[in-house]
Amino acid sequence: MLNVRCSLATATAAALVLLTATGTAQAVPVTSLTGATTYEFAALNYMGSGPITIAPGITWTSQSAYSVYGWTNGYGFAGNGGWNSPLSMIGSNSGTDTMRIDFASPVSAVAAFMNYAPGYGTPTIAVYNNQNSLLESYVLNFATGGGSNNGEVHGFQESISNIAYMTLSGAYIGAAHLQVLAGSVPEPTSYALVAIALAAAAAAARRHRPALLGRAQVG
Repeated sequence: MLNVRCSLATATAAALVLLTATGTAQAVPVTSLTGATTYEFAALNYMGSGPITIAPGITWTSQSAYSVYGWTNGYGFAGNGGWNSPLSMIGSNSGTDTMRIDFASPVSAVAAFMNYAPGYGTPTIAVYNNQNSLLESYVLNFATGGGSNNGEVHGFQESISNIAYMTLSGAYIGAAHLQVLAGSVPEPTSYALVAIALAAAAAAARRHRPALLGRAQVG
């Protein structure tokens, strides 16, 4: 019986290890999100460092007192054109400073419509978990050709709800139309591995089941 218990415990532990391992995947950069909720930045024409509540559980802050929130009064991105009303945006208003969007409950994906000023710093977006560990980052590199209210959607997606906050840094980076996917995306591979491990444990238990002692007696 001891061998059966050990086999079952070993298989169960293996299943948990597999589930844990598959649940720690890094965030993947995305240029679109399916099923996300879109949040607009209220047109406050605010300049400062915040904090400002975007929606319940979602907060914007900045390192700089010159960053803007809900800005509709015109914002330039050099060779990438400019944004103005009716588009309401957040902007770092600096070649080096960082803005941050925090989630009270970690989410599985976040993205936004973005633009930046080429040649004025390094436009970097990144996401972190609630232990402040970097999940993924990358540098924006696109040209809009100028014009008004042009840009691209950029962001990140995780296989689990693990994104605690996103940062936007450098190059007068700006964002609008924040998109958030709050729920976890199921991981079929993880569940399949767990099922296989547990099935193996059950099979091991059947193989090692001891024979019954004696015979049943009919009274």
